[in-house]
Amino acid sequence: MKSTLLIALTFVSFIARAQYYGFANSGLENWTNNTTLSDWTLGGGSITKVQHVKDGAFGGALKNEAASAGKLSVAFPFTARVTRAFFDYKFALGSATAADTCLVDIVLTKWNTSTSSREVIARIIRTGTITDFSWQTFSYPFTYFSPAAPDSCFIVASSSINSGYNVNTVLNIDNFAFQAPSGIATTAAKSITSIYPNPVKSNATITYDLKKDSKVTINISDITGKVVASYNMEKSTGTQQEQINFESFKSGIYFYEIKTADDVRTGKFTISK
Repeated sequence: MKSTLLIALTFVSFIARAQYYGFANSGLENWTNNTTLSDWTLGGGSITKVQHVKDGAFGGALKNEAASAGKLSVAFPFTARVTRAFFDYKFALGSATAADTCLVDIVLTKWNTSTSSREVIARIIRTGTITDFSWQTFSYPFTYFSPAAPDSCFIVASSSINSGYNVNTVLNIDNFAFQAPSGIATTAAKSITSIYPNPVKSNATITYDLKKDSKVTINISDITGKVVASYNMEKSTGTQQEQINFESFKSGIYFYEIKTADDVRTGKFTISK
């Protein structure tokens, strides 16, 4: 799988400005026709060419269909330890009374010859709801789990990650880019975020800090990006500790995402039984 991905897909190139990295059709400008997007793989639902009103260019509308939820992916060689990812998106439900959650998952990986498997070097998981109904630019720093340089990048966009998804829900996406390290400061690096113990056998404590009172959502996702547990609460300023029971979870690699009023943080952990 590793060699197929690296050979079949175009190597990384610089875009518009030198401090940003892009990849083949990262701006979603190239279409085989109005329903087939070049360099990307459609794994479910449908994709159509749309006008992106922000800059007059084209974007893609990823839609849930009766047979399957919308899923779009791309994989390409990538070797830079970039600090931040950008992309434009908006989200629209299939009906006024429906409820769905979209997801964009960006993972930097490296092939580990010792274990003959892919090691996750860094990751960003962005989930969206109906509140994201107009075009907006997402910008957030990568969370790094290893000092190694990656060799590949995988991006998955899903118009629904719910088990009972809604037909006609649409995730619009456009303009993916990565920012190089020079001159970039990230506030997330100064925040307290950890999970203990790691690896986890049954119970674990997630520790994080809040700069102000906030509603907090903690999402637990598996290696595919699927949210397998979610916790919502209201917390006051200061250091927080959340006890979570993982006894019903299978062994494997997982990620936690902590969403507050003005911040999103992610971390990696392993469940070993």
